[in-house]
This record gives sequence, C-alpha cells and structure tokens, in this order.
Amino acid sequence: MVWQLGHILFEWVKLMEYLAQDIDGLTEKYPFVKHLTDNVHGSGINSDWEGGETQDNIRIYNSFNVINENGYYDGFADFTVLIPKKKPMNFKIQWRNAPSRNLANRYGLKEYLDDTVAYGMEMALKKHSGKAARKPAPKGVRRPVRRG
Repeated sequence: MVWQLGHILFEWVKLMEYLAQDIDGLTEKYPFVKHLTDNVHGSGINSDWEGGETQDNIRIYNSFNVINENGYYDGFADFTVLIPKKKPMNFKIQWRNAPSRNLANRYGLKEYLDDTVAYGMEMALKKHSGKAARKPAPKGVRRPVRRG
C-alpha cells in the first residue's frame, strides 16, 4: 500500500514537471506564442500559461475560472491548446480531465475559447508573420532582410 502511494506520488511529480516546462524557452523559440499567451489572458483565463512542445506540436496549458449564473465561482476547467507547428491556425482546444470537460459542456466554454484563441492567434501570427515556422539561420549565415 505504501509502495503504491509512493509510486503514484512519483508519477504525479513527473507529470507536474512535464506540465511546468519553461514557457520562457518556448516563447523565445516561437515569438508568436509569447504574443498569444500575453494577450489571451483575463475574462476567466486567470492562471499563468505553461507549455511544452513535441516534434510536431506546441502545447500550451491554462485554466478557465468558471462562474455560474449567480456570480459564484464554480471551478476550474483546465485546457490545452494544441498548436501544429506547420499550421498554427489549425489549433485544437482539449480538456485536460473529465471534470474540466463537464464544466466546459455545462457552460459552453468550447466555443468561447475557440473564438478567443483564434482571435489571439490571428493577431500573434500577423505580428510575427513568417517567424512561427521559420527555422533559425545556421551560425554565421545571414538571411536577407525582408522589407515591406
């Protein structure tokens, strides 16, 4: 029993370390993510953004603080924005657990978050056009400056 509890705690710590990957390193590598996470904040999205990446995707995590019809807080709906590196506008919103999914369904959060993130993504990509999928130049090689 104690061994099982220790194993569960160890797995939980590993998960928390994975989810708390350095968002600053991610935003340095993908400047549009910094613009997105700085501007998609507030109005329910009140936690700090966390993030990580895989070979094909950027994952950023946050929570939506849900308020019921009486104005009382009803809980947190934890979500992930899964952003394909090649086509960032094809992002997906995913709920991180069943209670979050239930809150999202009860309050219609999917559409709200889709619209909010889509607008933020458009603005971020417009500001950083070409920087999202562009690889850095090899050391010592200068790229031509784009004008216009």
